Amino acid sequence: MIRTLMTTLALSPSLALAGWMHPASGYGHMGGVAGWGMMLIMPILWIGLLFLLIWAIRSVFERRSTSDEKPKQQARDLVRERYARGEISAEELHERLDILDRSQASD
Repeated sequence: MIRTLMTTLALSPSLALAGWMHPASGYGHMGGVAGWGMMLIMPILWIGLLFLLIWAIRSVFERRSTSDEKPKQQARDLVRERYARGEISAEELHERLDILDRSQASD
């Protein structure tokens, strides 16, 4: 009797992991450690996938918005550099900046 009790106690963690300790945790049931683990892990995985999807969509839209603005800013900087080097006059600087502003407003 004591030997059987000692064997049962020694094997109980492995039996519990296998799902044999609870009568409703047989084949096809969500009992045991594996069932509870899946009940905890699956929502975490779905939430993680949702955040990953939101992050991917936001990064695509942020790249599109900055890619349109960057060339126009570079053109304005180039015109200012040419003015600073003395390659164009103040009148040409203002004309070219006005043209860039009008093209930006029309977009």
